[in-house]
Amino acid sequence: MAHWRKNEPKYEEIERILTDSPGISARESARRINCAPSTIIRCLPSLEEMGLLLAEDDDGLLWPFRSILPTPERLLQTTASWVDNSCQPQRAA
Repeated sequence: MAHWRKNEPKYEEIERILTDSPGISARESARRINCAPSTIIRCLPSLEEMGLLLAEDDDGLLWPFRSILPTPERLLQTTASWVDNSCQPQRAA
């Protein structure tokens, strides 16, 4: 069992704060859930294991990554456009 599953409610609360407030500091995140900033920092690897990827900028602010993977609907649209474009006759130069 993954470590984060033991404390899932706490991790979900931290995840919500970090995603609802992009660019928030660990100190401010900790203040909002009444814990030490070091607790937030220690939770970051487990949050990554849960699927939340964060970047820390030069000022120490935490920013969630947006998924670079397309949604299934977007993937189907993209694939359909490739098929449509490949079936078009090519113009002679």
